[in-house]
Amino acid sequence: MLMRRTASVAGLVAVAVLVGGVFQVLLWRWDLGAISVVATSQFTWVLLAFGAGWAWAGGHIGRGAAAGALTGLVLIVSYYGMQWLVDGRHAAVAQLSDSGGLAWTVAAVGGGALMGLLGGLASADARERSGPKALGIVTAALVVGAGPTLWLLVTGGDLPARGVLPAAVVFAVVGTTLLVHAVRSCGVRACLRGLAGALVLAGVALGGLWWLQVSGLLYVTF
Repeated sequence: MLMRRTASVAGLVAVAVLVGGVFQVLLWRWDLGAISVVATSQFTWVLLAFGAGWAWAGGHIGRGAAAGALTGLVLIVSYYGMQWLVDGRHAAVAQLSDSGGLAWTVAAVGGGALMGLLGGLASADARERSGPKALGIVTAALVVGAGPTLWLLVTGGDLPARGVLPAAVVFAVVGTTLLVHAVRSCGVRACLRGLAGALVLAGVALGGLWWLQVSGLLYVTF
């Protein structure tokens, strides 16, 4: 079991390096429409942190939070490290200092810890703790599935037009898949009981991220 969890987290860390570094720095330059938008989206980062927490926690939310925070750190370090390799030290340092690099680092680690905590809830045994498991999965489903559409509606004028709408549809499908899994593994009752809490948690997470971006502490991105 430990070997399986370790392999899962190692795979997710490798994907985090790919997403945070290669995709974030290079893929958007190739202008592949929705593919570029999905691969470089902040909601992909959110999904990776949740997945890392789910894979590693083994029912312990502290482990999940730690795995999510580590994933967020790997994502942001990979981004600046790849930019250093591709564009040079000056470009990476300028990006770090002029575009809220410290704030984005704190947000990546803190947001990763939050999503990893949800992953820890999702890793609970469905037979013994169906309520917490449903809460974790349903909350993540709302953040990943509904968040991109809300972003498109609220901040659409600040987002690139090409590929954003299809990307929102992709994330909606991912969120729906998570909801179906929650119902199948935890049952309808557990999911309905957890829905109110999930709406509150997802609202706080998305509202906090939106406020950070529109306030200028972070720049607006999809």
